[in-house]
Amino acid sequence: MSIIITKNTKMSEIIRANFLTLFVLKKYGMMCADCAARNNDPIEECAKTHHVDLDVLITELSKYVNSK
Repeated sequence: MSIIITKNTKMSEIIRANFLTLFVLKKYGMMCADCAARNNDPIEECAKTHHVDLDVLITELSKYVNSK
């Protein structure tokens, strides 16, 4: 499933698009698989919480969700 990730994309949508995104998130200390916030929080909010550069995170996650 291919999606365009923006700052408002919910973490659950990103993970659902490609479960391998969990490895990217873990790399940045974001344990989204175990976090209740992943269902409703946009990626921007999660990045702020974990002090992660949003643009870098979106770029890296986009590689996974848009790969075939």
